[in-house]
Amino acid sequence: MPLNPDLARYFETLAREVPAFAGSTPTVQERRERMEWISRRFGAERPAGVEVRELALPLAGRTLTARLYRPTDAAGKTLPLLIYYHGGGWVIGSVQTHDGLTANLAQDAGVAVLSVEYRTSPEFPFPIPCDDAYDAFIWAHANAASLDVDARRIAGGGDSAGAH
Repeated sequence: MPLNPDLARYFETLAREVPAFAGSTPTVQERRERMEWISRRFGAERPAGVEVRELALPLAGRTLTARLYRPTDAAGKTLPLLIYYHGGGWVIGSVQTHDGLTANLAQDAGVAVLSVEYRTSPEFPFPIPCDDAYDAFIWAHANAASLDVDARRIAGGGDSAGAH
């Protein structure tokens, strides 16, 4: 089966435009910077019809940042909530690298999306990122009313590590 021509062009563009790593084994910081660069260059744009709110989730012994996306045409409505956990192998990726994706999910699905900045390895090894994800889910359920979401309709999702 031949490769989709659009995907082939995308891979050619990546090979041509994505900066190579300086050394043979990139550092965690270099990998993070590369993902940030790729998301700025190739990531989805945040659509105009989405309201965004920065949040600080007060959890036991730490505070996580998060971003809440709501379609602007749903003002005043109690919406279902998707708690989104970004990908990146538990090491790279962030709420920012997935900003356009999560904003588009909110608009296209007509739901609120809470994108959680869980702590990543190697600074915070397993099971810390998983604990952050679970505790953020519990926090969202307990705070559904202040988020204007339906506590009976909360789902978790993500990509790569976040889908774990």
